[in-house]
Amino acid sequence: MVARSMRTWMNNLIGLLIIAVILQGCSNLHKKDEGKFEYKEPEPPPLVKPKVTPNHKYLRMSKSGVLNSLNPERIAVASLADFSLETNPESYLNKKANEAKKMGAPFLPFHYYVAPDGNVFEGIESGYCGWLVGTRVPDSLLVGVLGDFDETTVFLKGEQETSLVQLLAWLCSENAIEPNDIVPITKINRNAQPLGKNLESWFGPSHTLRTRVDKTLDAAAQKKGEKEGFMSSFFGKEEKRDPPDFSDYM
Repeated sequence: MVARSMRTWMNNLIGLLIIAVILQGCSNLHKKDEGKFEYKEPEPPPLVKPKVTPNHKYLRMSKSGVLNSLNPERIAVASLADFSLETNPESYLNKKANEAKKMGAPFLPFHYYVAPDGNVFEGIESGYCGWLVGTRVPDSLLVGVLGDFDETTVFLKGEQETSLVQLLAWLCSENAIEPNDIVPITKINRNAQPLGKNLESWFGPSHTLRTRVDKTLDAAAQKKGEKEGFMSSFFGKEEKRDPPDFSDYM
């Protein structure tokens, strides 16, 4: 009788140990799953003009040459691969302005420049034509992204990515340009420097860049609609009615 009780107790103990081992294994698997990288699409930035450093803050020169009015129908994105991460963006742009003037451009050739830290710098004013490969561009806003994206290890940094999307969405909104009309710089001039593999992929089959700009515009439109709906319901006027004509009762 005692022996049978001992066997039963041992069997129960072994069963409990097996269950504990199984539960511990499941717990470890869960912890491993928690450590897995899961990509999450970033939230659309606000549809406002990003903070832009005016060109007079860092350029020690004045405009020269002829400034031609721009009629923007699209936005062209360029990669400025000669920019080094160790270089100060302001020094780099001052150098580019000198080079542009020697080629006949009146000022910095592009309208905006997006640095790796997310700062946006103003080039030639957006009301005037930019320059590309020594040629005036009459119908496109030009946006330069500082960095060499042909290297497999160099991608858009988070701050640079957010500022680029916000800038492009704001330019689309201000100039009635559709996201589909955001193009690689080589689309408007085949002699322009290619974007590099990692930046070019944003214009590939997934249309990542255009999609994010589109989402930013949609999110802003939705918020505007919700705000207008709330204001209309809160401050809506009651239907006006004509006062009664008491002559009918006399």
